[in-house]
Amino acid sequence: MRWHQAIGRYGLVLLYVATSIPFFLDMHEIPQSNACGMTYSAPIYKPLTFRTKDPAMAHTYAKYTLARLFMHGDRREQKLLTGAPMLFVPGHLGSYKQARSLGQHLTNLFHDDGAASVDLFLLDFNEEATGMSGRFVLEQGFFLNEAVQEILALYATQHATTETPATLPTSLVVVAHSMGGIVTRAALTLPNYQAQSIQTILTLSTPHLAPPFNLDASMADVYTRVHASTNRSADDDADAVVLVSLAGGLKDFVVHSSLAAVPPSAHGFAALTSLLPTVNASMDHLCILWCHQFMHALSLALVALVDPLSNQIRAPAAARLASLHDHLLGPDGDVLDHHRHVARGYTADEVDGHRVLSLPLCLYIFRTQYLMPFPLLAFLGLAMLATQIETFQTAAAVNGVVASSSSFAALLSPTTHLASLWHHMLAQFKLDDAPWKAPVAVGTLAVAAAAAHVLDITSFFSAWVVLLVYLYVVGFLQLAATLVSSVPVVPFFAYTPTAARFVFAPLPLALVMAAVAGTIHAWFHLGVDPARELALLYLSLLAVHFVLLVSLLVLPTRSVAAQTTHHRTLFCLYLGVSACYIGDLVYFVDMVHFPRRIDAAFVLHLGRAVALLLPPLAHVYLARRRGFPLPPAAAFARLHGDGGRYSSATPTVSAEECPHCFIQDGGPGAIFVQATTSDTRRISKTVTLGPTFRVVKCDCGLRGLPLKEHCDFCRRLCRLCGGGELSRQYAHQQREYLHAVQDQVVAHQGMPLLLWVVFVGGGLFVAQAPHAVQYVGALVGAIGALYLGGLAGPMDVELSDRPARGGVGRSSSATPLMEEVH
Repeated sequence: MRWHQAIGRYGLVLLYVATSIPFFLDMHEIPQSNACGMTYSAPIYKPLTFRTKDPAMAHTYAKYTLARLFMHGDRREQKLLTGAPMLFVPGHLGSYKQARSLGQHLTNLFHDDGAASVDLFLLDFNEEATGMSGRFVLEQGFFLNEAVQEILALYATQHATTETPATLPTSLVVVAHSMGGIVTRAALTLPNYQAQSIQTILTLSTPHLAPPFNLDASMADVYTRVHASTNRSADDDADAVVLVSLAGGLKDFVVHSSLAAVPPSAHGFAALTSLLPTVNASMDHLCILWCHQFMHALSLALVALVDPLSNQIRAPAAARLASLHDHLLGPDGDVLDHHRHVARGYTADEVDGHRVLSLPLCLYIFRTQYLMPFPLLAFLGLAMLATQIETFQTAAAVNGVVASSSSFAALLSPTTHLASLWHHMLAQFKLDDAPWKAPVAVGTLAVAAAAAHVLDITSFFSAWVVLLVYLYVVGFLQLAATLVSSVPVVPFFAYTPTAARFVFAPLPLALVMAAVAGTIHAWFHLGVDPARELALLYLSLLAVHFVLLVSLLVLPTRSVAAQTTHHRTLFCLYLGVSACYIGDLVYFVDMVHFPRRIDAAFVLHLGRAVALLLPPLAHVYLARRRGFPLPPAAAFARLHGDGGRYSSATPTVSAEECPHCFIQDGGPGAIFVQATTSDTRRISKTVTLGPTFRVVKCDCGLRGLPLKEHCDFCRRLCRLCGGGELSRQYAHQQREYLHAVQDQVVAHQGMPLLLWVVFVGGGLFVAQAPHAVQYVGALVGAIGALYLGGLAGPMDVELSDRPARGGVGRSSSATPLMEEVH
C-alpha cells in the first residue's frame, strides 16, 4: 500500500473517529442537566364525535380523534362552552395526552388568578409517524379543518338552543407541537379550510424551514406548498395568520432549533426558550410540552389573547402579535436578535454551560445533516459500481479474464473512484494525454467554482458540508470494511452459485411475499379489501427487496471474490436509496389497518411506488445469480482458447517457449516474462548484463495498427511456434467478429458512461432535492438490470455455474467470470 493510499484510507478513519467521539459524549452529557420544573396534572379527556362529510376521507374519521380536555375538579366540565376556543395539535408519534400540562396551567390561571376562560380542544392522530410521509400531513390537515369547523359549530348549536346572549367565535388559536405545526400550516392550503377559522398559530419545536426527514417526495411537496402559500400572503393583510415559533435550543436533538426559524415579518416571530425572560432554560423535544416555567409563560400569553369584554380572541392581527410579543419576549424584546439566535439553533451561553466538546461545524453537521449520508452513500456506491464495471471491461477485453480486481476497501478510496471518473471524462473528450491533464484540471476547478457561485448552493447542501459528510461516510465505511475483513466468514453463511439458484429463485421469493401478506392478515385478523391487498402487494415487494439486499452483505459467495466486492458495492448503493422507501412503507402499513377508497390518486401513488422499487429489485436479483457479462472481445478470446492459440493448427511449441522468438521489446500492450539466455551474465546480486525479460504476447494487431507499425514480436514469422502470421490472422478474425456485433460492443462500452452521466446529472439534482435519490436509484437499477440481464451471452450463462447450452462448452484455459487471480 502506497503512502498516499494509506493516508487516504486510515486518515479518513481517523477523521471519523476524531469527530464522532466528542459528539457522542456531548449527546450523553447535554441532556443530563435540566432546569425545568415538573408540571403535575389530573386530566380528563372527553372524545367528541361528528359525522363524515367526505366519503373519500372516511378513513381519517376512523383513526383520528377530536376531544376536549378538562382537569379533575374543574366544575366547568358540566357547563356550557363559555371560553375562547383553542386547539392542541400533536406532532410526530404524538398524542393528545401531551396537552395535559398546558391544560393544567390554563385551568390554574382561570381558578387562581381570575384569568379568561379557555375551552381547550385536542386532536389525536393515533400516534402516526407524521414526519415520515407528507401524505399523513395532508390527511391530518384535512381532519384538522373538519375538526375546527365542528368546534365552531358546537358554539353555534349551543347559542341556538339557549337564550343567553353570547358572542359566537369565528376563529380559534392553534397550539401545535413538532410536525403538528406543519400539519396546521398545510391545513390552511387545503380546499376544506374555512377562511379565517385559524388566525393564530403557536408552534413548539416545529421544523418550519425544512423537513427533518427530507427523503420523502410527498413531504417535499407539502413544504413547497406551505412555503408558496406563505409567500402569496400579503404583509399588510389585516386578517393574516399570526405565526409564532418557539424552539428548545441546544437540548433538542430531534429537531434542530435552526429549522424552527420563520422569517421576521409583520405577523410573526421566532424565539428560543432559553432567551425568553421568564423561562431562561433550554429544553429537549418533549420537555417543551411539560416544562413548568415555559408552560406558565405560554399560558399567560394565550389567555392574554382573549378579549375580556367579549371573552373571545382579539380580532386585529397586530393586536394579537403585540400581545404575544410582550408576554413572551418582553416589551423590549428584539425580534431580529431572536431570529439570529434561532437561525443558529442555540446560544453561546448554552454551549458554554454544557461544556460542548464538538467543534461548531461538526456539531452543526451531526445535528442537521444526519440524513445526508444516505444520498452520499448511494452516490458513493454508484461511483464504485461504475469504476468496477469499467475496470472489469478493460481487463477482460485483453485476455478474456480479470487479471486483478480491486477490493471493496480499495474502491472506497477517493483516489480510486473519483480518479476513475476523472480519467473517464478526459478519455471521452480525447484529453487523456499527459500535456492536457494539468490545464484541464485547472479549468474544471474554475468552472466548478463559477457554477457554485452562480447556482448559490447554500443551506443544507453547501459544497463544504457535502464534502465533509462525504469524507465522514467514506471514513466510516473504511472502518467497517476493515473490521469486517478481520472477521473470518462463517462457512454456514457462505453460499455457492449452485445454492444461489435455489435460494434466490422466483419460487422462494414468491413464497416470501405470500408469507408477508398471510402473516399480516392472520396477526391482525384483517378482512379482504382491494386497497388493503394492493398495499400488501407493495409491502411484500419491499420485503423481498430487503431480503435480497441484506443477503448481499450477510451471505457472501464462496467461489468468486470479485463477486463479493460487487455485492458489497450494490449493498451500499441501494442502502442509501432505501431510506427513501420509509415514507411509502409507513403509509402503506397504515393503509393495511385503515384502507382507503381506490381512486385515481391512489392508483398513481401505488404505481409510482412500485415503478421506483422494481428496477432496484431486479438489479439486486440478477446480481445474486450472475456476474458482469463478458464484453464481446473477451467472449471471442474465451471461445478461442483465451487467446493463447490462434487457429486449429497446432504449433510445435508455444511463443513462451520458442527459442527463435526471444524478443526483448514489444508494443505498448506487450506482456513480459522473466527470462535469460546464454548471453546473460550476473555480475552481482543487483547487477546483471544481457537479456533478462522477453515478450510473450502483444496487442499491436488487436489495436488495428498497420503492419509497418507493429513491434518486432508482432512482425515476426516463426515456423516453430507459428508466431506472427497466425496472430495477425487471429486479430483479423477478432475485428470481423467485433464488427458483426458492433451493437453489443457499443452497449457494453456505454454502460460505464451511462452510470457516470447519472452520477453527475443526478448529483446536481439530488443536491437541490434529496428525495430525488430514489429516482436515481430506479434509473441505476434499470441500467444495471439491463446490463446483467440484457447483455448476458451464452458464455455468461455457463460461467454462472449453470449447464452449458447451445453447444458452448468451457475451454480448458478459461478462468471463471470475475475471478481474482493472485
